[in-house]
Amino acid sequence: MNFDLTLSNKIFKNNLKSYLKIANDSLLLIAELNELFVTEMQNKTGINDSWLEESAHLNNAAWIHLNAIYISLFSSFEHFMLKVVKKVEGIPGTKIQLKHIGGAAILDKYVMYLF
Repeated sequence: MNFDLTLSNKIFKNNLKSYLKIANDSLLLIAELNELFVTEMQNKTGINDSWLEESAHLNNAAWIHLNAIYISLFSSFEHFMLKVVKKVEGIPGTKIQLKHIGGAAILDKYVMYLF
């Protein structure tokens, strides 16, 4: 497996920035929708049978979105660490392989291997 670690670092960093920008953009939109909902409720223009459903949706949207971004960031980091491990394994003379490291936690194995 051959890849440029410097380029990979730049791609990884820019992907993380993109994830965070997407999260910020989405959270701003959710906040705007929430403000509109509250204004409609205060003006009593938005009261109908679906107000409770809409309220629950808006209150849960940010939490769900932040969790999804967190999982995406963590998964991206885990994949990046695997790429680094594979790069180190490919160095001539390296006798220890990732398969020699025990344990069930994938990220822990990567860190132990690099250590």
